[in-house]
Amino acid sequence: HYFLGYAAENDISSIMYHTLHLCRNLRRLHLVHCFDDAQDLQPAVRAISAMPSLEELGIQGISSIRVQQIQQIVRKKPHLRALTIYGVLIDLCISEILDYLHMASAMLVELDLSSTFEWITLAHVIFPLVRKLFIGPPKDWDFRKMATIFPGLLHLKIAAHRTRRGGLHDTEGNMQGELEDLRKLHRQHWRDHPDQRPSLESLQAAMNPCALYALAVPRISRLSLSYAHPDLTRFEPFVDMCRVILSEAAPSWVELRLLSALRPYLSDVESNLASRRSLLGELDACKASLRRCTVTIGNAPQASGRFSDTYLCVLVGNLPSLV
Repeated sequence: HYFLGYAAENDISSIMYHTLHLCRNLRRLHLVHCFDDAQDLQPAVRAISAMPSLEELGIQGISSIRVQQIQQIVRKKPHLRALTIYGVLIDLCISEILDYLHMASAMLVELDLSSTFEWITLAHVIFPLVRKLFIGPPKDWDFRKMATIFPGLLHLKIAAHRTRRGGLHDTEGNMQGELEDLRKLHRQHWRDHPDQRPSLESLQAAMNPCALYALAVPRISRLSLSYAHPDLTRFEPFVDMCRVILSEAAPSWVELRLLSALRPYLSDVESNLASRRSLLGELDACKASLRRCTVTIGNAPQASGRFSDTYLCVLVGNLPSLV
């Protein structure tokens, strides 16, 4: 397992080239913020292309890499099981990235393209073995082909939304209508074509649950919901979405991640009590199936014992099936 990161000086790059050429039998390799110059990168691409035993490859923050070099690297990698491409130029601007990676589709089991958004793909492109996928929403937020492209998908994480459609992730009134239309589209499609409905075990959306709401997939064993928006006026729509998602998904395990955006809610015990009761109370929508609940609160202010005890009482009071 080899890790290369944060190197730009010529002498360091030379050392890395030499190391890569010597390590032809590497199984895991992660490149992070290195080889920023295109001329420096090409020798490294040649060295990695000559590694037939790679099982896991990560490429992160390399601005000079091009899609042809990605293809050169993944070609003839019969053991490649996990691929991460994050924060590089190609996955931010090439919506057809899955088409370019299709040559590795017969091997990949885990695929992380978490900075790829508005993606599209050709009709024949299928990744039959992918079980774990981290990716942004597809073009126009149309998830109907997801199960066709990834027929074996079990764990889906939808990345935060940086799309050309801009405010779609905004949960204020002017965006609610668009989300509702997407939700109706998917619900009707899953009813008409149950064989095309993703058979997921876990579903997670980063930042907020809008994509989960639009996706409208019923029956998920493990569901992760997050709220990290700095605008607290959007917290109530978040709670409303959670109610609907939890009711349809009927999960046995729920993870709630409430990040720094809720800090003002945590500064006062009474206001915290009220807001927590309203959110945790929505778990009643799936209490018949719920067996495990994880609540994570990030960047909360230092709290007294009274705060912690009160919060615990609210949690237990709302989730009697877990006691």
